[in-house]
Amino acid sequence: MTTVTLLASLPSEAEVLAAYRAAGGTIGDVATMVVSTILDLDVMPKLTSWAKSVHEHIEGGRIDLAKVRLVIYQTAEQKVGRATNGMEVLHQVRHKRPGCAHLARHLHANQDLIPVAWRKYGTLHFVGTTFSDEDGGLCNLALRWNGDPWLLNGNYLDDGWLCPSVLLEQVEDTEPQPAPATERSEP
Repeated sequence: MTTVTLLASLPSEAEVLAAYRAAGGTIGDVATMVVSTILDLDVMPKLTSWAKSVHEHIEGGRIDLAKVRLVIYQTAEQKVGRATNGMEVLHQVRHKRPGCAHLARHLHANQDLIPVAWRKYGTLHFVGTTFSDEDGGLCNLALRWNGDPWLLNGNYLDDGWLCPSVLLEQVEDTEPQPAPATERSEP
């Protein structure tokens, strides 16, 4: 997993004061610090202590965590309290950008990024990476809440799961982008 943290330079005191005056005396968001964490989801994940090999890894490109939203996915059965086989969950989320081992490990190391409300689920599955154990059993990484802190462990895909999976959802840019040159109208 490649994690890159970029830190923008802070404005000088004079720049903050000038922006404050230009904003009519309201400081608001004048002095902001931009922190961005980029995860490379295309890199093959490292094996866990119980995994013999990576059976499948769904690549997700390089993502900026500031531009994605982590969302919970539950099957129709899970929503009404019935278990769903882990392989069926994987089948349902395969094309919905499932969280993978890289994301599970990043959240485990940065638990303040996990919404407190998610504790009620007990376990969060990251099905974007499937490991194979010594006996050929297929497993994925999961974060389990048994009290502070979240624990990183594995769950077999042939088990019935009551708990949801984590997906990545792209957040739309709010800043307008200039139109391509061919689409610009002449004044």
